Amino acid sequence: MSTISSIGSGDVATAIGGLAAKAGHIVEVMSRDAAMAWALATLDLLASNAITRQALGWHPVQPGLIEDLDIGHYFAPTDLS
Repeated sequence: MSTISSIGSGDVATAIGGLAAKAGHIVEVMSRDAAMAWALATLDLLASNAITRQALGWHPVQPGLIEDLDIGHYFAPTDLS
């Protein structure tokens, strides 16, 4: 098995790290630069998928990324072995 490093411990890192750990890998979580994280978090950047939904007539019905990772759609068990 190998060691997999993850920068951060947010939802996506946790989901992927959990899959790797289940496959027997050692998962190392490295802390983020708190000042950089705060700077990014406090930027006044609005994000929305409303324009895309309207322009493309997009109405997603599939699971979101975290749920999709939990279901196993991104990695087969052998991908992380």
